[in-house]
Amino acid sequence: MSLKKIAFGTMSMSSISILRIAAQFFVMPILARFLSPHEYGTVTLAIPIVLLLVIFADAGVGQSLIKEDENNSLVWSSAFWLTAIIGVVLALVALFGASGLAIIFAEPDLGPITRGLALIAFLQAISAIPGVKLQKRGKFTTIAIIEVVAMAAGLTTALVGVLNGAGIWSLVLQQLAQYSIRAAFTFIASRFKPSFVFSLACLREHIVFGRSMLFSNLATNLSQSLELIIIGHALGAVGAGIFSMAFLFARLPGRILTGPLNYVIYTHLLPFRENKEKLGGVYLAISYLVAAFMLPMLFLASAAHQEIFSLVLGNKWTESGYLFALIAPFAGYQLIGTLAVTIRIVLGQVRSQMRLAIEFALAWCLLLAIFAVGGTTYIAGAFAVAVALIVPRNINSILSLLSLSRIRFITLMSAPTMISLLAASIYWVFASELRTQWYLWIPCVTGLTIIAIVTSMAAGYATLRKGLSALNS
Repeated sequence: MSLKKIAFGTMSMSSISILRIAAQFFVMPILARFLSPHEYGTVTLAIPIVLLLVIFADAGVGQSLIKEDENNSLVWSSAFWLTAIIGVVLALVALFGASGLAIIFAEPDLGPITRGLALIAFLQAISAIPGVKLQKRGKFTTIAIIEVVAMAAGLTTALVGVLNGAGIWSLVLQQLAQYSIRAAFTFIASRFKPSFVFSLACLREHIVFGRSMLFSNLATNLSQSLELIIIGHALGAVGAGIFSMAFLFARLPGRILTGPLNYVIYTHLLPFRENKEKLGGVYLAISYLVAAFMLPMLFLASAAHQEIFSLVLGNKWTESGYLFALIAPFAGYQLIGTLAVTIRIVLGQVRSQMRLAIEFALAWCLLLAIFAVGGTTYIAGAFAVAVALIVPRNINSILSLLSLSRIRFITLMSAPTMISLLAASIYWVFASELRTQWYLWIPCVTGLTIIAIVTSMAAGYATLRKGLSALNS
């Protein structure tokens, strides 16, 4: 196993998120000129509903199959046919349930749009198992290239469609093109040829594993959908906009770095699942690495929230910046906790992971429902309490499973915490002299962030060297 492969794989997967954000930044203004807010809003209602169905596409067995021998054709083929059947069912649900959604949301156009997007569920389902094959083989660069090509095809289709008068259907065609290209290229790259065999019995272990993963993912996705409903009900559309923008920025590091890292490292950690001592060393090192990078960036961004939001979004988003400033540090600790999720899945502790995911979703949504009416500060408080209730328990359970010292872990995390806090405080002291000139505060924030990251890395050098060297053994 090579540490370079993990780093390169993570960068490859991270590039997808970065390119997606950049592409949307350049393409969406063009689409917006040809689409009305009502048309765009109709599609944004339909897509999350269909994507919610997509969660069920692989029956949750994907991550479990990574542990399976590739030569076991019966298991892999059975998994493919199972997901294909599920994909057909999900597509039919979207197809025949579309009219009901149109009635519920009082949007007549929602029905045809949802029916047009129904094929996505099937396309995602049939590409799930070939995609797992690529992940198991560590072909992350291939996966990234496929994603970029599919995304480019989708955006090109949308632009061609909207420029030729397709209107709202250009966005539907975008999704269909993207998922079709992804499915086709994933099949070609994986060279997966399912046999005409099927055995539900041989999938029983994977289905049990997948069921817990399914509910865990469902809880996470539902909580992120419910939070907007709760905020919208409590504070209206303006409050929902402020909330969405703040959390979009706070969750961005997860999308760009920790999400891809966990996706890549899962495959590489599976060989260690019987060696808890080595797995423990790797866990400490990667957790520290995430803390050393994420905490300085989020603490400094929190301190410079006014300057960042004014420059990027304009002064009308000041309140979003304030909310971001309050939640960013806690979002950093939540990101540190995500590796515990990966370790738990590696160890097969999927039921406990499901419980923790459901507990966080319930705690977060309940606290948000209670305190949202209080405004920005109360929302931040609700998030902080939810993180404080669940993330330490999440990490603590992994420390117990790996027989690691809690005191040692807390001591390790205190170094990047204190360094980040000091760097943010230094900036805050001089902020009043810098914030009016972007060419002054940007170099200052960037420099302090780099210094804080390097200092944090140096402080944890021994832990990083010991843990990361295990990945090359």
